[in-house]
Amino acid sequence: MGGFMRRQDRTGLRGFAADRRCSLGSVERLEPRGMLSGIGIAIVPPPPADGVVIAPPTTAVAPIQVSLQVSLQVRMPSSAPNGLPVAAVISAVDAAGRPLFSASGSVTVTSSDAAATFPATVQLRNGRALVPVTFRTSGPQTLTVTDALVADRTATASTTVAPPVVATKLLVMMPPQVRAGMPTTVTALAVDAAGRPAPTFSGTATVTSSDAAASLPMVEVLFKNGRATFPVSFATVGKQTVTVTSLSDSQVAGIGSTNVAAPQALSSFLVMVPPRIVTGTPVNVAIIALDAAKRPISGYTGTATLASSDAAATLPTTVTFTSGRAIARVTFASPGSQTLTVRGGVAGDIVGAAAVTVVAAPVVTRLAVMLPRAVPVGMPVLVTIVALDDAGRPIMNTNGSVTLASSDSAAKFPASVTFVNGRATLRVVFGTLGAQTLTATSGSISGTSTTQVGEVTIQRRT
Repeated sequence: MGGFMRRQDRTGLRGFAADRRCSLGSVERLEPRGMLSGIGIAIVPPPPADGVVIAPPTTAVAPIQVSLQVSLQVRMPSSAPNGLPVAAVISAVDAAGRPLFSASGSVTVTSSDAAATFPATVQLRNGRALVPVTFRTSGPQTLTVTDALVADRTATASTTVAPPVVATKLLVMMPPQVRAGMPTTVTALAVDAAGRPAPTFSGTATVTSSDAAASLPMVEVLFKNGRATFPVSFATVGKQTVTVTSLSDSQVAGIGSTNVAAPQALSSFLVMVPPRIVTGTPVNVAIIALDAAKRPISGYTGTATLASSDAAATLPTTVTFTSGRAIARVTFASPGSQTLTVRGGVAGDIVGAAAVTVVAAPVVTRLAVMLPRAVPVGMPVLVTIVALDDAGRPIMNTNGSVTLASSDSAAKFPASVTFVNGRATLRVVFGTLGAQTLTATSGSISGTSTTQVGEVTIQRRT
């Protein structure tokens, strides 16, 4: 008998199988892993990563017989709050209480607390499951888990549930100072007599304010987990209050106060424009509404008109502010010192301006043809053509095309090429020996370069 033996022993609890493999030479023990079978949570051995290696037998080894018992285990805190979830951990373990990380299957969950909330069925993943449980009855309570297919495979954990926290008042919280006309977030928190949060408090509540002109929720606010959040916009300057009153049978209420400051008044505009602009190049101009203290007015949503000292400039007639800011796309056309003026407000008497230096766009005066000093005949070479101004600086915004000509009638190259960001590239194959030229022309602008075309010789080393 050679190779390895496989022996299966079903013992103890139904629905589980125990496997072990052994060679006739050296013994290899494999950890069990679980799978979902028709009879509950089953344990089968995983295949070896590199197969079973059989060592040469030295002495006779009797087959190994292993009895594997598997059970469930559930753990949770010894004490639990009333109305708040706690985590219960369900695990599959062997007879020694060691976790079986490869076990899988379905278990059902029940509790002595009829009002508790939890999933009725959970799946074991890697031998365990995490279950949220919310107890709602104070005193000793239990949580029981059972194999979905094997009823006598079960486990129970106990906990003591604290008495529920009963809300006696509402804490109404808001910033100590707000600005009129700006939305303010208000939070109402249900607490007990000792000021502890009452997470089980639910239901709806009405909202009122000492500011008769305030903007309040149009319907009752809803509490979730003992908390409600809603927006309020005050309109009257001075100390103002917000009152929240629950509509439950055991009515609770709370009052919060704040100091309402006057709304920010538009005083000027900040016009943000680059200090130096090239004619014909569009730029984004940022316009910010400011109050008398030069602070941004984030709630300003008015409009403003634009004007420029450059009569040929392209700009929008008006802009609309969003959250106190507007963006205008402006293109100046005349070189020199120019201004951009923004005017707004109810009477159009709020002004902001910015000065800018506009420089003339660079003009292409010549073309640089970049050609190697010497090239092999019949071999392609890379040529680059660059548009330059009168100072020899590249002009990156040059577009259009150039035509090509050469003193070498046998040369091969495209008739024309197109500029991309002020640069064009091409490949040229010269066919005639000697000094040859390549000329690029665009309208009245041109450029020429000379190269020496020679033969390619190959010398062998001896």
